[in-house]
Amino acid sequence: MNPKDLKKILDDHALYLLTEGKEGAIANLIGARLQGADLSRANLKYANFSRADLSKSDLSCSDLRGTNLGSAKLRCADLSESDLRGANLRFAVLSRANLSSANLIGANLKDVDLTCADLTDVKTSLFEKNVSVSNLINTPKEIMKPEELNRILVDHAIHLQTKGKEGAIANLKRADLRCANLSWMNLRLADLFRADLSNSDLGCSDLRSANLSCSDLRGANLSSADLRDSDLRFADLRGVNLKDVDLTYANLEGAEFD
Repeated sequence: MNPKDLKKILDDHALYLLTEGKEGAIANLIGARLQGADLSRANLKYANFSRADLSKSDLSCSDLRGTNLGSAKLRCADLSESDLRGANLRFAVLSRANLSSANLIGANLKDVDLTCADLTDVKTSLFEKNVSVSNLINTPKEIMKPEELNRILVDHAIHLQTKGKEGAIANLKRADLRCANLSWMNLRLADLFRADLSNSDLGCSDLRSANLSCSDLRGANLSSADLRDSDLRFADLRGVNLKDVDLTYANLEGAEFD
């Protein structure tokens, strides 16, 4: 985003808060690209950063109470000592972010990605109820071994062939499948929630009714793939080859394109 435009939005937001809504306007930064932005010590209470890219940004000591950060990208961002009480962080990606001494009491942390995040002295009502920090952290991903992937795909094929009597639906949630060759595969109904499929080959694959929500498909080949009725909410589809793909009735809410 142009720094001048960002300043205008933030000035209007500050005026809105100062006048209790009589003047100015709430900051609407939905889907904004704010990588590396310096927003430290800013009053961003109630701002809308849904789906924004705030990777490597500085939000330290900022007031983010009630802020909408749903599905935002905050990789390697500095949120130390920030106030996130009541904020919406559902589906947000906070891998390797610095959340030390942040206040997360009342924040919506459902399906948040905190892989390798710094949670030193973080405050949240969940911890006060003796919920371990480790329960909120996704373990660092490793590229799935071919033999493990093959086993899952064989079980999936059997499940489809026997109409559910044998085998099992492919559970590939959060799987690291970067550069995987999945062309011509029958992945109908497969669960690929938040999977990393960047630069993978899914050409001519059957992905009908598959769950690809929040998945990373950057640079993937989806040419001639069948994605009818699939769930692509908040998926990253930048740089994807979509030639002759069938997206009939696919849910593309919040999906990111070039």
